[in-house]
Amino acid sequence: MKCPCQICSGHIEFEPEYVGQTISCPHCGMETKLYAPQIPLKSDLPPTPPEPQTAHAKSVKGTILDFTVQTNTGIISGDDGQRYSFQGSEWRETGKYPAKSMRVDFTPQAGCASVIYLIQDASGATSGTNEKRDCNHVTAGLFGILLGAFGIHKFYMGQTQMGCMYIVGGVVTCGFGFAITCVIGIVEGIIYLSMTQAEFERKYILNPPKSLTPAESIGKIITVPPKKRFLWLIAIFVGIMVILMFLELLHGLH
Repeated sequence: MKCPCQICSGHIEFEPEYVGQTISCPHCGMETKLYAPQIPLKSDLPPTPPEPQTAHAKSVKGTILDFTVQTNTGIISGDDGQRYSFQGSEWRETGKYPAKSMRVDFTPQAGCASVIYLIQDASGATSGTNEKRDCNHVTAGLFGILLGAFGIHKFYMGQTQMGCMYIVGGVVTCGFGFAITCVIGIVEGIIYLSMTQAEFERKYILNPPKSLTPAESIGKIITVPPKKRFLWLIAIFVGIMVILMFLELLHGLH
C-alpha cells in the first residue's frame, strides 16, 4: 500500500498490517502515521458533463408558395410539412429570381429558410446557368410609348417574334394595324415604367410572359398606385400625339 507523509507528502510504501502505526518518514525523517487512503467510489464522483454535440443542420427541400418583390420576402412549403419564411438575401441562384412553384433546397433555422438553392424552376426545367439579357425597364417603357407601334420595345427585350408580329400586322392591314399596336405599346410601356427593375427582369426578361390581351392590359392599368398615375397621364398624352402624327402622315400620303 501507499500513503502520503503527513509532513512532506512524500509517498510511503508499507504492508497493510502496519496501518495505524507511527513511523519515521524516509523522505523527511519526521514521524508520521500510516493510514489507508480512501478511494472514492464511482457513485461518489461528480457526474461527467456530456460532451457538447455539434449541431448539424440538415437541408430540406420544398416549394416556393409566394414571393413579393416589393418586400423581398417569401414563403416556402417544406417537404417536412412545415412552412418557412425567407428573405431575398438568402437566395443563392445567380440569374434568376424566386418565383412561385420553384423547387428549392434550403437550411431551416427557427422557422425561417436560409441558404436557398434552386433545384427546379417553375416550368419543370432543372437549374442551370441562364444568361440574363441586359434590359432597363425605363428604356423599354419609353420604347413602348414612343415606338410601340413597330414593336421596338419587344425587339429590345429580346422578344423578336412578338416584335415581328407588330410590324407584319401593321403592314398587312395597310397601316391601320399600327394604330392598334401603338395603343398596346403605350399600355405596355406604362406598365414597364411603373415597375421596379427587379420586378421587370423577373417578369419580362428571365420569365417572359405571353403578350397581354387588351382586357389584361386594362386590368394592369387599374391596379396602378395613385402616385404613378401622373406619369401615366404624361405617357398617354405623348402616345396620343404620336398617333395623331402617324394618322396625319398617312393622310398626307393619300
